[in-house]
Amino acid sequence: MLTRRRFLKVIGSASALSAMAPTGFVLGGCGDNDHPFTGRFFDQHAWNVIDAATGVILPSAPDGLGARDALVVRYIDTLLAAFDVDPPAIFAGGPYSGRVAIPDAHGAPTAQFPANNFAQFVPLTRVQELAWRVRIFGSAPTPGGDFNDAITGATTGWRTLYTDGIAQLDAAAASIHRGHTYDQLSAAEQSNALDVVGSASPDFYNALLEHTLEGTFAVPEYGGNANLVGWRMVRFDGDSAPLGHAFYDATIDAYVDRADQPTSGPTPGDATEVFDDDVLRTLTVAALGSGGMRFF
Repeated sequence: MLTRRRFLKVIGSASALSAMAPTGFVLGGCGDNDHPFTGRFFDQHAWNVIDAATGVILPSAPDGLGARDALVVRYIDTLLAAFDVDPPAIFAGGPYSGRVAIPDAHGAPTAQFPANNFAQFVPLTRVQELAWRVRIFGSAPTPGGDFNDAITGATTGWRTLYTDGIAQLDAAAASIHRGHTYDQLSAAEQSNALDVVGSASPDFYNALLEHTLEGTFAVPEYGGNANLVGWRMVRFDGDSAPLGHAFYDATIDAYVDRADQPTSGPTPGDATEVFDDDVLRTLTVAALGSGGMRFF
């Protein structure tokens, strides 16, 4: 059976990795019981509810890798509070994260590291700022943001979706156990409550699903992927610049793969993993649904 976790790993990680910018610094470890409250938009209760809900969407496996371990709630909170800082916390800078060493003349890593440029966010253009304010705050509260409302209807901002969604999750929890809030339910009860709220409020559920994937697999500068949990989950090496995976050898006038991270073959020591029938069926449906063809 293709579980929700495995489905998200197959579909979610592929889409998230394809859109990722290079990474930044490594954040501290974050076990399942280590979710420090650092909310800008969420209060403590809202933080606990969304933290629990992300764990339902992408639960921790026995290896300790899941959305809560990646501190996805911090990613969502940072996104909702993006305009509380200047420049807004939307697009991280570059070109280097400072995580990977500078190579020497022979392509070997040195003890020198570039500055972490990705810790600095870049200013938005006027159009970018308008678009992101509409996403986060909604079209009605955003000056000039109602340009499409006559055609598509008003856009409800993510802040409103989450505020309302948290209230609905708590209401669903109270219907299961009087006086309980969502974060006080068991894992199975949280899953059932999220399904109920998701059916009634698909926009909230879709935002939560999208942001859970982003927060798990995106670069750590955006608040999630703590301790590179998401990348470890899918065995993604992260950014490799400026060291790279191959270097130019002037003595033979050719590029040579790094021995520890070759580009033309599997990484030494990595165990290969064959896709089972469930994964193949899921990928086939995704490919055909995107207009592709099956050749096997």
